[in-house]
Amino acid sequence: MKFIKNIVNIRDQAGQTLVETMVGIFVLTIGISTALGLAISLYSSSNGAVKQVVGTGLAREGVEALFNMRATNWLKGQLSATGCYNFVTATNNDAPCHTDWQNVSGAYDIRSNPGSKSYVLDINPGLAGSTGYWLFDPENNGFALNYDSTATIGRFYYPAKSTSGTSEYYRKINIAEENPTYTNDPAFRRLKITSQVWWSDKGCPQSTTWPTSGKCRVELISYMTNWRNY
Repeated sequence: MKFIKNIVNIRDQAGQTLVETMVGIFVLTIGISTALGLAISLYSSSNGAVKQVVGTGLAREGVEALFNMRATNWLKGQLSATGCYNFVTATNNDAPCHTDWQNVSGAYDIRSNPGSKSYVLDINPGLAGSTGYWLFDPENNGFALNYDSTATIGRFYYPAKSTSGTSEYYRKINIAEENPTYTNDPAFRRLKITSQVWWSDKGCPQSTTWPTSGKCRVELISYMTNWRNY
């Protein structure tokens, strides 16, 4: 009888060990799945944040480039003794200014021609040609950007006449000429600069045109005037 009882006890212990092993495997599987899902989620969030930072930087570059072009036009252009509105005497064509600030030979053409116009922005690191560092051209076929990984810190550039690039980013810069109501000068011109950057990502399908909604896009708006009179 004692021998039979020992056999029963051994069988009970074997059954308990099997159940405990299965429970342990189940708990381990749940833990690994949760950790893996969390890691994937964190990676996706991190990757999305990186793209947001890069996109914002590209949009800011578009705006800053326009202000640099205006400064270059001021430096290379001619200061006219008259030609702008005199806010002190409230008379037209009676104040010094750079009347050619939007288009200077040997510098940049940032005219809206007229109304509004869309541009692509590229870089000329060799400073070759009469246009200087920036290459600013009216858009002809698309806004896709290439990425040059061989550059020292990486560089995004525009592949001329192309609707697709090696990167996932697109950039469109629009210049619109406005005549604000806060001035009495009928010839006063204010440029509205809109820099739009968008990219493809999870939940954001690739688009060759500016998406009207979605999280994978950045739009920066700034205004530029011809305030320099010296």
